[in-house]
Amino acid sequence: MSAPQTPDVAEAPIAARRRLWLLVLFPLAFVGLAVRLLVPGHWLAAHAHTLRTALPAVHLAAGLVAWYALVRRPLFSLRGWAWASVLLIGMMAVQSVVVQRGLGPADRPGWLAWQFVRLIVLIGLAEELWFRGVWFEIVGRNALLSVVAGGALFGLSHLHQGLLMVLITGSAGCAYAAARHRGASLLSLALAHGLMDFANGILFPGAAARFSLTAIMVIAPALILTVALALMLIGRWPLRFRAKMGKRQEPHGSQAAD
Repeated sequence: MSAPQTPDVAEAPIAARRRLWLLVLFPLAFVGLAVRLLVPGHWLAAHAHTLRTALPAVHLAAGLVAWYALVRRPLFSLRGWAWASVLLIGMMAVQSVVVQRGLGPADRPGWLAWQFVRLIVLIGLAEELWFRGVWFEIVGRNALLSVVAGGALFGLSHLHQGLLMVLITGSAGCAYAAARHRGASLLSLALAHGLMDFANGILFPGAAARFSLTAIMVIAPALILTVALALMLIGRWPLRFRAKMGKRQEPHGSQAAD
């Protein structure tokens, strides 16, 4: 019995020409990083409020065009939501280990509602679309490329936020990709991604670190990568057990038939 496959990724690979076009377009996944690194800081500061929405919107629009024009697979499906839920619980647990949680603003319901939508749609869906959608279509189901290289690229897309965020988001990218391998759809991952950002950054932000910065740079990625490894392995053990049990029962079945 083979391991469970992601419903849309398990379909036949797209044509080589379309895969090549996706590779050509993939640098658009780094549009936010490029703007923040190349545009003068004073201009970014003056337009920070607008860019906080405009850049993710461009990121999402480009990803949707690439997906529907070249990949042409269904996007709005909650298949594999259980794997995304396991991922969300694991990532929230890591956050609780590393920082002491605070309490975000509860007296601004309109702002909270907007942040909820922004983090799920403009951030979660856009990033999952590029790094767990388009990237998976480019490299296929090769774990080294889709999970490890994909996670590293996801981390590099946060280079403007500093080394700590590169390490944390890079390891988180591996965890998202592992959940994708186990069967989580892009939409379920986008929901988990956005909910995690909303909970960790808005509702219950980290009030104080439990460790030194140097320690966090080691502990947080290690814990997140543990979540990723668990996601890659957790679905295989029951399948292997059932396969072994099936092989043991085959002789008895054949004797009964005789």
